[in-house]
Amino acid sequence: MSVYGVSGSGTYAVTLSGLDELMSALPNNTVNQIRAQDARNVVYTLWESLGGGGGSFSYTQTLPLTQPSSESVGGIPANRTFSNVALQSLFDQMFFPAVGTGFTITTNPSSYEVGRTNMTTTVEVILTKNTPTITSAFVTSTEPNTFTPNPTIPTNYGQSVTTNYTGKAVTANTTTTFTLTINDGSTKTKSASVVYFYPRFYGSIDLNGVNEFGNGFQFKSDTSSTLKELALNKLKGSDWSNVWNPLGSSITKFTKESGQLSLVTIVPVNTTDGSHGVFLWPNTDYGDGLPTSYFLNDGTQPTNPVVSLGITNFINQYGVPASYSVWIRDFPSKGSIKYKINA
Repeated sequence: MSVYGVSGSGTYAVTLSGLDELMSALPNNTVNQIRAQDARNVVYTLWESLGGGGGSFSYTQTLPLTQPSSESVGGIPANRTFSNVALQSLFDQMFFPAVGTGFTITTNPSSYEVGRTNMTTTVEVILTKNTPTITSAFVTSTEPNTFTPNPTIPTNYGQSVTTNYTGKAVTANTTTTFTLTINDGSTKTKSASVVYFYPRFYGSIDLNGVNEFGNGFQFKSDTSSTLKELALNKLKGSDWSNVWNPLGSSITKFTKESGQLSLVTIVPVNTTDGSHGVFLWPNTDYGDGLPTSYFLNDGTQPTNPVVSLGITNFINQYGVPASYSVWIRDFPSKGSIKYKINA
Protein backbone atom coordinates (compact mmCIF):
# COMPACT_ATOMS: atom_id res chain seq x y z
CA MET A 1 0.00 0.00 0.00
CA SER A 2 1.27 3.46 -0.91
CA VAL A 3 0.47 6.52 1.18
CA TYR A 4 0.05 10.12 0.00
CA GLY A 5 0.21 13.04 2.43
CA VAL A 6 0.02 12.96 6.23
CA SER A 7 -2.69 11.08 8.10
CA GLY A 8 -5.41 13.48 9.17
CA SER A 9 -4.59 16.09 6.51
CA GLY A 10 -7.05 17.19 3.87
CA THR A 11 -5.08 15.47 1.09
CA TYR A 12 -4.32 12.17 2.84
CA ALA A 13 -4.95 9.10 0.64
CA VAL A 14 -3.90 5.46 0.36
CA THR A 15 -3.91 3.04 -2.55
CA LEU A 16 -6.56 0.33 -2.65
CA SER A 17 -5.85 -3.32 -3.23
CA GLY A 18 -7.80 -3.95 -6.41
CA LEU A 19 -10.95 -3.48 -8.46
CA ASP A 20 -13.31 -4.86 -5.80
CA GLU A 21 -12.07 -2.40 -3.22
CA LEU A 22 -12.19 0.43 -5.76
CA MET A 23 -15.83 -0.27 -6.60
CA SER A 24 -16.81 -0.79 -2.94
CA ALA A 25 -15.45 2.66 -2.14
CA LEU A 26 -17.91 4.19 -4.63
CA PRO A 27 -21.39 2.84 -3.73
CA ASN A 28 -24.71 4.39 -4.76
CA ASN A 29 -24.46 7.78 -3.10
CA THR A 30 -28.15 8.34 -2.40
CA VAL A 31 -27.47 8.67 1.34
CA ASN A 32 -24.00 10.31 1.22
CA GLN A 33 -22.12 7.05 1.63
CA ILE A 34 -19.00 8.27 -0.22
CA ARG A 35 -16.48 10.03 1.95
CA ALA A 36 -14.03 12.53 0.50
CA GLN A 37 -11.11 10.23 1.32
CA ASP A 38 -12.82 7.35 -0.49
CA ALA A 39 -12.72 9.44 -3.67
CA ARG A 40 -9.11 10.45 -3.01
CA ASN A 41 -8.14 6.83 -2.42
CA VAL A 42 -9.66 5.83 -5.76
CA VAL A 43 -7.95 8.69 -7.60
CA TYR A 44 -4.62 7.96 -5.93
CA THR A 45 -4.88 4.24 -6.72
CA LEU A 46 -5.57 4.95 -10.38
CA TRP A 47 -2.69 7.43 -10.50
CA GLU A 48 -0.26 4.93 -9.08
CA SER A 49 -1.40 1.86 -11.02
CA LEU A 50 -1.59 3.62 -14.40
CA GLY A 51 2.01 4.74 -14.17
CA GLY A 52 1.66 8.37 -13.15
CA GLY A 53 3.71 7.63 -10.08
CA GLY A 54 5.84 4.90 -11.57
CA GLY A 55 3.45 2.24 -10.41
CA SER A 56 3.54 -1.48 -11.04
CA PHE A 57 0.66 -1.93 -13.46
CA SER A 58 1.85 -4.60 -15.85
CA TYR A 59 1.09 -6.43 -19.07
CA THR A 60 0.76 -10.17 -19.62
CA GLN A 61 0.08 -11.47 -23.10
CA THR A 62 -3.22 -13.20 -23.90
CA LEU A 63 -1.67 -16.00 -25.94
CA PRO A 64 0.19 -18.79 -24.14
CA LEU A 65 3.61 -17.75 -22.89
CA THR A 66 5.10 -20.34 -25.20
CA GLN A 67 4.02 -18.14 -28.13
CA PRO A 68 6.66 -15.44 -28.83
CA SER A 69 5.80 -12.14 -30.49
CA SER A 70 5.91 -12.06 -34.28
CA GLU A 71 6.70 -8.35 -34.87
CA SER A 72 9.27 -5.94 -33.55
CA VAL A 73 7.75 -2.77 -32.07
CA GLY A 74 10.01 0.20 -31.41
CA GLY A 75 12.92 -1.14 -29.44
CA ILE A 76 11.23 -4.42 -28.58
CA PRO A 77 12.43 -7.20 -30.89
CA ALA A 78 10.29 -10.01 -32.21
CA ASN A 79 10.32 -13.46 -30.58
CA ARG A 80 9.74 -12.23 -27.04
CA THR A 81 7.16 -13.26 -24.47
CA PHE A 82 5.47 -10.91 -21.98
CA SER A 83 4.49 -11.90 -18.46
CA ASN A 84 3.85 -9.25 -15.83
CA VAL A 85 6.02 -6.71 -17.67
CA ALA A 86 5.80 -3.27 -16.06
CA LEU A 87 4.29 -0.67 -18.36
CA GLN A 88 7.12 1.72 -17.54
CA SER A 89 9.65 -0.81 -18.81
CA LEU A 90 7.50 -1.78 -21.78
CA PHE A 91 7.03 1.79 -23.01
CA ASP A 92 10.64 2.76 -22.34
CA GLN A 93 11.79 -0.13 -24.51
CA MET A 94 9.31 0.81 -27.24
CA PHE A 95 10.08 4.51 -27.39
CA PHE A 96 13.70 4.60 -26.23
CA PRO A 97 15.30 1.46 -27.62
CA ALA A 98 18.93 0.65 -26.89
CA VAL A 99 20.74 2.05 -29.90
CA GLY A 100 24.12 0.70 -28.98
CA THR A 101 26.91 2.46 -27.17
CA GLY A 102 29.03 4.64 -29.41
CA PHE A 103 32.75 4.08 -28.96
CA THR A 104 35.65 4.38 -31.40
CA ILE A 105 39.44 4.35 -31.23
CA THR A 106 41.75 5.55 -34.02
CA THR A 107 45.44 6.24 -34.51
CA ASN A 108 47.09 9.05 -36.46
CA PRO A 109 49.34 8.28 -38.16
CA SER A 110 48.30 4.67 -38.53
CA SER A 111 51.29 3.50 -40.61
CA TYR A 112 55.00 4.09 -41.12
CA GLU A 113 57.43 2.88 -43.75
CA VAL A 114 59.77 0.09 -42.66
CA GLY A 115 63.01 1.53 -41.33
CA ARG A 116 61.63 4.60 -39.57
CA THR A 117 62.47 4.64 -35.89
CA ASN A 118 61.45 6.53 -32.74
CA MET A 119 57.96 7.05 -34.12
CA THR A 120 54.87 8.00 -32.11
CA THR A 121 51.16 8.28 -32.79
CA THR A 122 48.11 10.06 -31.43
CA VAL A 123 45.39 7.77 -30.10
CA GLU A 124 41.90 9.27 -30.28
CA VAL A 125 38.97 7.86 -28.30
CA ILE A 126 35.38 9.01 -28.88
CA LEU A 127 32.62 7.89 -26.51
CA THR A 128 28.94 8.59 -27.21
CA LYS A 129 26.23 8.16 -24.59
CA ASN A 130 23.30 6.31 -26.11
CA THR A 131 21.64 3.43 -24.33
CA PRO A 132 22.79 1.56 -22.36
CA THR A 133 25.03 3.83 -20.26
CA ILE A 134 28.84 3.53 -20.27
CA THR A 135 30.07 2.90 -16.74
CA SER A 136 33.81 2.57 -17.37
CA ALA A 137 36.40 2.93 -20.14
CA PHE A 138 40.16 2.48 -20.43
CA VAL A 139 42.87 2.06 -23.09
CA THR A 140 45.77 -0.41 -23.23
CA SER A 141 48.64 -0.92 -25.67
CA THR A 142 51.06 -3.63 -26.75
CA GLU A 143 53.72 -1.00 -26.02
CA PRO A 144 54.23 0.06 -22.38
CA ASN A 145 52.27 3.29 -22.84
CA THR A 146 50.22 4.92 -20.10
CA PHE A 147 46.75 6.31 -20.76
CA THR A 148 45.83 8.55 -17.87
CA PRO A 149 43.33 9.70 -17.03
CA ASN A 150 40.85 7.23 -18.48
CA PRO A 151 38.75 8.47 -21.43
CA THR A 152 36.09 10.96 -20.39
CA ILE A 153 32.63 9.36 -20.24
CA PRO A 154 29.75 11.55 -21.53
CA THR A 155 26.87 12.22 -19.14
CA ASN A 156 24.05 13.44 -21.42
CA TYR A 157 22.13 11.29 -23.88
CA GLY A 158 23.47 11.75 -27.42
CA GLN A 159 26.59 13.54 -26.17
CA SER A 160 30.00 12.61 -27.65
CA VAL A 161 33.27 13.27 -25.85
CA THR A 162 36.72 12.99 -27.46
CA THR A 163 39.88 12.14 -25.55
CA ASN A 164 43.26 12.42 -27.31
CA TYR A 165 46.46 10.75 -26.15
CA THR A 166 49.42 12.24 -27.99
CA GLY A 167 52.98 10.99 -28.39
CA LYS A 168 52.26 7.31 -27.78
CA ALA A 169 55.17 5.04 -28.65
CA VAL A 170 54.99 2.44 -31.41
CA THR A 171 57.29 -0.52 -32.02
CA ALA A 172 59.52 -0.09 -35.07
CA ASN A 173 59.01 -2.44 -38.03
CA THR A 174 56.06 -4.30 -36.52
CA THR A 175 52.44 -3.72 -35.52
CA THR A 176 51.46 -1.85 -32.37
CA THR A 177 47.86 -2.33 -31.21
CA PHE A 178 45.83 -0.01 -29.00
CA THR A 179 42.68 -1.42 -27.39
CA LEU A 180 39.70 0.48 -25.96
CA THR A 181 37.67 -1.44 -23.38
CA ILE A 182 34.30 -0.19 -22.13
CA ASN A 183 31.57 -1.55 -19.91
CA ASP A 184 27.92 -0.69 -20.56
CA GLY A 185 26.47 -3.66 -18.77
CA SER A 186 28.81 -5.96 -20.65
CA THR A 187 32.46 -5.67 -21.62
CA LYS A 188 33.15 -4.51 -25.19
CA THR A 189 36.43 -3.78 -26.98
CA LYS A 190 37.66 -2.11 -30.15
CA SER A 191 41.21 -1.81 -31.41
CA ALA A 192 43.31 0.41 -33.66
CA SER A 193 46.83 -0.27 -34.86
CA VAL A 194 49.93 1.37 -36.23
CA VAL A 195 51.56 -0.83 -38.87
CA TYR A 196 54.86 -0.73 -40.73
CA PHE A 197 54.76 -1.27 -44.47
CA TYR A 198 57.03 -1.89 -47.40
CA PRO A 199 56.08 0.81 -49.90
CA ARG A 200 54.58 0.21 -53.33
CA PHE A 201 55.23 2.56 -56.22
CA TYR A 202 53.64 3.23 -59.57
CA GLY A 203 54.54 5.84 -62.11
CA SER A 204 56.36 6.41 -65.38
CA ILE A 205 59.89 6.70 -66.76
CA ASP A 206 61.01 8.68 -69.80
CA LEU A 207 63.33 6.41 -71.78
CA ASN A 208 63.36 8.62 -74.85
CA GLY A 209 66.79 9.73 -75.98
CA VAL A 210 68.52 6.59 -74.78
CA ASN A 211 70.33 5.29 -77.87
CA GLU A 212 69.80 1.67 -76.98
CA PHE A 213 66.02 2.25 -76.86
CA GLY A 214 65.14 4.96 -79.31
CA ASN A 215 61.77 6.69 -79.24
CA GLY A 216 58.85 4.34 -78.74
CA PHE A 217 61.05 1.45 -77.65
CA GLN A 218 59.07 -1.75 -77.12
CA PHE A 219 60.17 -4.21 -74.46
CA LYS A 220 60.15 -7.84 -75.48
CA SER A 221 60.19 -10.93 -73.37
CA ASP A 222 63.60 -11.74 -74.88
CA THR A 223 65.01 -8.26 -74.33
CA SER A 224 68.70 -8.64 -73.54
CA SER A 225 69.78 -8.40 -69.94
CA THR A 226 71.93 -5.42 -70.92
CA LEU A 227 68.88 -3.43 -71.98
CA LYS A 228 66.97 -4.49 -68.89
CA GLU A 229 69.81 -3.38 -66.67
CA LEU A 230 70.06 -0.09 -68.54
CA ALA A 231 66.34 0.53 -67.94
CA LEU A 232 66.73 -0.27 -64.27
CA ASN A 233 69.81 1.89 -63.92
CA LYS A 234 68.10 4.83 -65.55
CA LEU A 235 65.05 4.26 -63.39
CA LYS A 236 66.94 4.13 -60.14
CA GLY A 237 70.09 6.13 -60.76
CA SER A 238 72.50 5.08 -58.07
CA ASP A 239 70.16 4.95 -55.09
CA TRP A 240 66.56 4.92 -56.37
CA SER A 241 66.01 8.36 -54.82
CA ASN A 242 63.85 9.41 -57.77
CA VAL A 243 61.39 6.68 -56.86
CA TRP A 244 60.63 7.82 -53.33
CA ASN A 245 61.16 11.52 -53.99
CA PRO A 246 57.59 12.92 -54.16
CA LEU A 247 58.80 15.58 -56.61
CA GLY A 248 60.15 12.95 -58.97
CA SER A 249 62.85 13.98 -61.42
CA SER A 250 63.24 15.00 -65.04
CA ILE A 251 62.74 11.40 -66.15
CA THR A 252 60.51 9.86 -63.47
CA LYS A 253 57.12 10.45 -61.88
CA PHE A 254 56.09 8.10 -59.07
CA THR A 255 53.39 7.71 -56.42
CA LYS A 256 54.04 5.82 -53.18
CA GLU A 257 51.35 3.67 -51.56
CA SER A 258 51.33 1.83 -48.23
CA GLY A 259 49.21 -1.13 -49.38
CA GLN A 260 48.85 -3.44 -52.35
CA LEU A 261 47.92 -1.68 -55.57
CA SER A 262 44.44 -2.21 -56.98
CA LEU A 263 43.26 0.73 -59.11
CA VAL A 264 45.90 3.25 -60.17
CA THR A 265 46.30 5.97 -62.79
CA ILE A 266 49.71 6.30 -64.40
CA VAL A 267 50.53 9.74 -65.80
CA PRO A 268 53.40 9.93 -68.32
CA VAL A 269 56.28 12.13 -67.26
CA ASN A 270 56.79 12.99 -70.95
CA THR A 271 53.44 13.68 -72.60
CA THR A 272 55.06 14.74 -75.89
CA ASP A 273 57.09 11.66 -76.73
CA GLY A 274 55.47 9.25 -74.29
CA SER A 275 56.70 7.39 -71.22
CA HIS A 276 56.72 3.82 -70.00
CA GLY A 277 54.46 2.97 -67.07
CA VAL A 278 56.23 1.30 -64.16
CA PHE A 279 55.06 -0.78 -61.17
CA LEU A 280 57.33 -1.58 -58.24
CA TRP A 281 56.19 -3.72 -55.30
CA PRO A 282 57.42 -6.29 -52.75
CA ASN A 283 57.56 -9.88 -53.89
CA THR A 284 55.16 -10.75 -51.05
CA ASP A 285 52.34 -8.91 -52.82
CA TYR A 286 49.66 -10.83 -54.72
CA GLY A 287 50.52 -14.17 -53.16
CA ASP A 288 53.68 -15.05 -55.07
CA GLY A 289 54.51 -11.46 -56.01
CA LEU A 290 52.99 -11.75 -59.47
CA PRO A 291 49.59 -10.31 -60.38
CA THR A 292 47.50 -12.51 -62.62
CA SER A 293 46.32 -9.71 -64.88
CA TYR A 294 46.16 -6.00 -65.60
CA PHE A 295 43.03 -4.29 -66.84
CA LEU A 296 42.32 -0.83 -68.09
CA ASN A 297 39.60 1.10 -66.31
CA ASP A 298 37.03 -0.08 -68.88
CA GLY A 299 37.77 -3.70 -67.99
CA THR A 300 39.81 -4.52 -71.11
CA GLN A 301 43.37 -5.74 -70.97
CA PRO A 302 46.05 -3.36 -72.23
CA THR A 303 46.93 -3.82 -75.89
CA ASN A 304 50.60 -3.82 -74.94
CA PRO A 305 51.32 -6.03 -71.95
CA VAL A 306 53.41 -5.22 -68.91
CA VAL A 307 56.75 -7.02 -68.82
CA SER A 308 58.59 -8.06 -65.67
CA LEU A 309 62.12 -6.72 -65.34
CA GLY A 310 62.68 -8.24 -61.92
CA ILE A 311 64.97 -7.02 -59.17
CA THR A 312 66.24 -8.95 -56.19
CA ASN A 313 67.10 -6.18 -53.74
CA PHE A 314 65.35 -2.85 -53.39
CA ILE A 315 66.75 -0.58 -50.67
CA ASN A 316 64.27 2.01 -49.44
CA GLN A 317 65.09 5.51 -48.26
CA TYR A 318 65.75 4.23 -44.73
CA GLY A 319 68.30 1.69 -45.91
CA VAL A 320 66.15 -1.40 -45.48
CA PRO A 321 66.56 -4.01 -48.28
CA ALA A 322 63.70 -6.16 -49.53
CA SER A 323 62.91 -8.37 -52.49
CA TYR A 324 60.87 -6.45 -55.05
CA SER A 325 59.46 -6.93 -58.53
CA VAL A 326 59.64 -4.25 -61.21
CA TRP A 327 57.07 -4.31 -63.99
CA ILE A 328 57.17 -1.95 -66.94
CA ARG A 329 54.62 -1.42 -69.70
CA ASP A 330 55.67 -2.79 -73.08
CA PHE A 331 54.99 0.40 -75.05
CA PRO A 332 55.24 4.06 -73.96
CA SER A 333 52.08 6.15 -73.71
CA LYS A 334 51.50 9.88 -74.22
CA GLY A 335 48.30 9.88 -72.17
CA SER A 336 47.22 8.78 -68.71
CA ILE A 337 46.16 5.15 -68.29
CA LYS A 338 44.14 3.79 -65.38
CA TYR A 339 45.07 0.23 -64.42
CA LYS A 340 43.06 -2.21 -62.36
CA ILE A 341 45.39 -4.84 -60.93
CA ASN A 342 43.84 -8.18 -60.05
CA ALA A 343 45.75 -10.72 -58.00
